[in-house]
Amino acid sequence: MRVAVYMAVLAGLGLAGCEPASPLVDRSGLAEASAYEVASCTPISVITTTTGISGTLGREKALEIARNETKAKAREAGADTVVWENGGPGSDDLFVRAGTYRCG
Repeated sequence: MRVAVYMAVLAGLGLAGCEPASPLVDRSGLAEASAYEVASCTPISVITTTTGISGTLGREKALEIARNETKAKAREAGADTVVWENGGPGSDDLFVRAGTYRCG
């Protein structure tokens, strides 16, 4: 009985590791703040991400993906906080721009 339970647990863990990461899920752990809230933080960079609009994806989901990509880039640059400067649609694309900061 123990062996069967142990094997089931191991199989479940193995399958969980194979699940692809969704670009719609924010895994960055970064905080979002206003410009006022980061006044005493160290600026890192400004990051702009452009995501094309897909007919099946939709504008809101494309914007969410662009924000998550921006936050991932900010984390790689050493930031722990982002301040959104822009997140609206461009002519053919959606783009977001964020100032990134180290506050912690």
